[in-house]
Amino acid sequence: MKSIFLLMIIFLTSCSSYSPTPVEQDNVEVFTKQETKRDPHTLYVESSLEQAKYEPQKGAYLGAYVLANKQLNFSAEAFEELTEKKHAIYLYNMKLDDEFPETWILSCIKNKSTPLVTIKPPNDYNPFDAVKLIEAAKKFGKYDIPIFVSFYPEPSKKGFNPNAYKDYFKKAYNAFSEHAPNTAMIFGVSRDEMIDYKKYYPGDNYVDWVGLNIYEPIQEADGLVYGNDIFEIIDYYYYTFQKTKPIMLTQFGVSYYSSEKKTYFPEQSMKEIQRVYNNIATYYPRIKGIVYMDFNGMGILEGSDLADNYSVTEDEKILNEYKNIISSNFFLSNIETNNLTKLKDYIKSPFEAYYYNDKYYISEKSFQYDFGALRVKGVNFEMKKFDGQTFYDMDIIETSGLKDFSVDKNNKKVYLYN
Repeated sequence: MKSIFLLMIIFLTSCSSYSPTPVEQDNVEVFTKQETKRDPHTLYVESSLEQAKYEPQKGAYLGAYVLANKQLNFSAEAFEELTEKKHAIYLYNMKLDDEFPETWILSCIKNKSTPLVTIKPPNDYNPFDAVKLIEAAKKFGKYDIPIFVSFYPEPSKKGFNPNAYKDYFKKAYNAFSEHAPNTAMIFGVSRDEMIDYKKYYPGDNYVDWVGLNIYEPIQEADGLVYGNDIFEIIDYYYYTFQKTKPIMLTQFGVSYYSSEKKTYFPEQSMKEIQRVYNNIATYYPRIKGIVYMDFNGMGILEGSDLADNYSVTEDEKILNEYKNIISSNFFLSNIETNNLTKLKDYIKSPFEAYYYNDKYYISEKSFQYDFGALRVKGVNFEMKKFDGQTFYDMDIIETSGLKDFSVDKNNKKVYLYN
């Protein structure tokens, strides 16, 4: 996990050649954590972004996978009856050469929900079949409804050659653009592929959304039920793509029972699901979709992390907590199809702002990542050194091309407006 964090810092600090115009001061105050009572705040910068196909202006699409839940008869309607809220997206898995799931697509149309179809390779010996690709794209184009396509996700798990994979993904994007313009293409990886994903990314011009498959099996080690915080993984992906692509958790699940460890943690599962959904709603404006995997893998997927029970509908307390969480208006029940060309949204800075002695301070590093060419003009602003890093008094915004800033004190967030 430390290696991922270090890679993230290297990426962020090297992504811009810009450095602010230095401000000469003879008496810069220097502070350490022990000497100050500074209060860290998450910093957001209002930005004008390119809106992706079917990307909502605000909020995140609510989604689910129910096709492995026999107790619900694999039914979206039964799932929504229990959860008491319509879900915008439902997931289906298929291979490239599988028969097209027409009956399931029609059920989505009837339910007024949007399909998310994961397409996997047809076989191991010829995964990059051009003919099958065109045939599949034409089948998806028969329906004049929005469809998300997560194409060949988790490439490093398959051991694909990166260049061959990228070339084929580009062909897939072009094929679906031509024969199925109703689809939005997702490039997706799993939590285990964070380090390798850049080798396989085909480029912004060939991707509409980026996806992340992330599960939390019961690990129960060192006092932690689920191991390290999954937001350490999400952050690495998030900071990479938030300026260019909306992000969807295309598969998400939290275990509450492990068949291997014979452990049962419904209370912890409830709290973790609540924490993840609430954090996304509060701190991650570019995560625009989350698909919960409602299934029980015990006795079916032995030997993998998915052998746990991830269902939110089998345990009454967990179900009630899930219902409560998704009742927020932030979680959307319908796909937005009237896209704009530009989208006003907030970029989350990887560098904290500080509240100290009734003033707010912004890190010099945030000017490199958040503002690019925006420069600190040669004015004698108040500067402070916190743990060796330079911070400017937020009054700097008055002469740096920004209009204003506001503070969400309850959630400790600072918003900068252009």
